[in-house]
Amino acid sequence: MNKVIGYSGPLYMFITPEEMYGELGKLKSSHINYKEADIYFLTKMKKVKFDKSYSDVTSDASIKIKVLLFDKNGKREIKNGKVQIIDFFYSLPHIRKSFKSSNEFIFYVLYNLYAPKKSFWRKSLNILKKLFINNLISENFLFTLMKFIYSKEVKIEFLSDYTIGIDEPIATILTDEKSLKLQKELFPEKHEEIIKLNEKPFDKDALKNVDHSRLGKLNSKSLVLSIDQVVNILDIDVGEQEILYIGQTKREPFERLLPHEKLQELTSTFLRNDSEAIVVHLFGFQIISNLMSYNKLTSDDKLTTLEAELIHYFKPEMNDKFKNGNRNTWKHIKNIKKCGLQEIFIELDIDGQYCKFLTEAIKKDNPNQHIIRIKL
Repeated sequence: MNKVIGYSGPLYMFITPEEMYGELGKLKSSHINYKEADIYFLTKMKKVKFDKSYSDVTSDASIKIKVLLFDKNGKREIKNGKVQIIDFFYSLPHIRKSFKSSNEFIFYVLYNLYAPKKSFWRKSLNILKKLFINNLISENFLFTLMKFIYSKEVKIEFLSDYTIGIDEPIATILTDEKSLKLQKELFPEKHEEIIKLNEKPFDKDALKNVDHSRLGKLNSKSLVLSIDQVVNILDIDVGEQEILYIGQTKREPFERLLPHEKLQELTSTFLRNDSEAIVVHLFGFQIISNLMSYNKLTSDDKLTTLEAELIHYFKPEMNDKFKNGNRNTWKHIKNIKKCGLQEIFIELDIDGQYCKFLTEAIKKDNPNQHIIRIKL
């Protein structure tokens, strides 16, 4: 069996340069996938953004929005979409494991924990529950009306051309201390399962630095969806992402990762028209090995190995170091060999419309999947 150092299962985050600054930049950089990211790609792709002039909430609590997709000639294509907020919550792995269906999950939340803000809807919901308990209305009818009442409180706000904020009760319910306490007292059998939603994907200390009042009406418990998430949900083909540069994040703030001057240089050099955009992809790879002496490697050697092999594989236009040459002359490779490692394995396999990575050197039928295996 070969003695391998492997990189796989990366956490992933996408961001546009326009969102790296100000309060929105602080919010994005507090996301756990940014905090854990070690590698970034700068890529070129078609410009895709929200149509901020249109949004609607349907009676079943779905969000109707429009996505603008630009082609190389500057023509704008409008993609109409409908996002099920309920299904978004249910797509979380721990929720899917705890509830048999999205309907079971949302019925549980709306029936047991939801209390509308407006007294009219609150009284209406209580009446409906009593009718249901007395078998005067069916469960399906109750469920339909509960979702209708819930939809009346869902509010949409565009934080930018690429990010949408959704102020809705479920996220607030599941993170409210009083609600969590009530869950534990009344529904102990479900408490441990549903409480996992309280584990929001943001660093709590970093969130304290975000002035939410400057983001509009959005509050800290609102649901935030970026354009890549919505595009994936609606399965909109946005084309490929051409990798221009691969580097290490060094956990730096966004504004140092891609300052305005650098963005202007990239834009003037690589973009042919306003229909194209420079975007950033952040990755946090899991590093594993089947050799105990692997632990003797420095963190710098482990990370440089990943960066170097990604560059050597994709050969991005802006990278010079590690693009070509004999890897056996590289210092980090010599250190890896001293530890007895014989193979490097990298798996970059991420589903989604924003993870179709190609360069002039690498063109393939399935650009979402890249397997790199190097024998030393």
